[in-house]
Amino acid sequence: MEWNSTAKELEATGFFIGMDKIVKDFKYMYLIMLLLTGALIYIALYAPKGWMIADFSMIVPVANQIGCHFLLPLTLGLF
Repeated sequence: MEWNSTAKELEATGFFIGMDKIVKDFKYMYLIMLLLTGALIYIALYAPKGWMIADFSMIVPVANQIGCHFLLPLTLGLF
């Protein structure tokens, strides 16, 4: 029995090295989330009367989903 397949190489790691890798891997997701955040702010504050969503119960779930999409790669990358 050989254990060569489980051998690991030591890599330089740290918070900022991990952040660079996360940003590189998830750059398109972060771009889409920034666009959705801007759209949510526009619809909540600046949209015409017929398009405006001012109800708190409509804004919070969307903002929660956007926030979770922002934070999930960061929290998974730290552990």
